Amino acid sequence: MPVDLDIMDHKILGPAIRKGIAQGVEQGMEKGLEKGLKKGLKKGLQEGIEKGLEEGMEKGMEAEARQFLRRQIERRFGVLPPWAEKRLGEVSRVEAEELGLKFVDAKSLEEMFH
Repeated sequence: MPVDLDIMDHKILGPAIRKGIAQGVEQGMEKGLEKGLKKGLKKGLQEGIEKGLEEGMEKGMEAEARQFLRRQIERRFGVLPPWAEKRLGEVSRVEAEELGLKFVDAKSLEEMFH
């Protein structure tokens, strides 16, 4: 005589197994979420540090390019008037390089900045 019983239908074992499965799923999800959050935070922190360093280096290079150009201009044309100081303070690194090329041929500050 074949026995065709489903253990999940058992009065005592069925509820215990279902409870165990539910607890196992819940614990697995919690551990998975915790592990995923840690990994995500670590990756996010690393990317944030890298981006911050990149931006810091770019700002440093910009400031250095402006300072170098300022020294050249002041040596050639004297103290910068406020309008030229303002303009120089707003230029990017690339713009400072372009102004440096203009500096070579410019006869005046006005010619250089316009």
